[in-house]
Amino acid sequence: MATKHNASTITFPERIDEIQASASKQVKEAIDFLSAPPRAFAEEVGADLDKRRKAFSKRAEKVVKSLRSDFDKRTKDLGKRADAAVNDARKRTEAIAKRVRKQVEAVVEPVTTRLNVATRADVERLRKRLDQIERRVGELAEPAATK
Repeated sequence: MATKHNASTITFPERIDEIQASASKQVKEAIDFLSAPPRAFAEEVGADLDKRRKAFSKRAEKVVKSLRSDFDKRTKDLGKRADAAVNDARKRTEAIAKRVRKQVEAVVEPVTTRLNVATRADVERLRKRLDQIERRVGELAEPAATK
């Protein structure tokens, strides 16, 4: 009696082997009831069938191996395509963001100029100047404090 396997874990070659073993057992039982000449013919047919089964099993294994290889290649190709699509989308998004930033700056700059609002660069320049003045005042205050 063939061993029972979980259908999800049995492989194609294993299933072929199970079917062959079961069929072989049934054929052997039937051959035992035959006389010598038909038994010899049945054994000859059985041997031929066994050779064909082995050849079929080898071909099936090659096909499965080829299918797995093809699947792996296609999976890699799909992964590369997905990566390329993501990179392309990222580049397009960055380009759009850059254009939007430039457009916003082009709109905001004239408004701030008209409103006479200090820009970041103006504030930073004033901050540096204030730092220099504070250092000079500190330097001038030190000699007076020591006197």
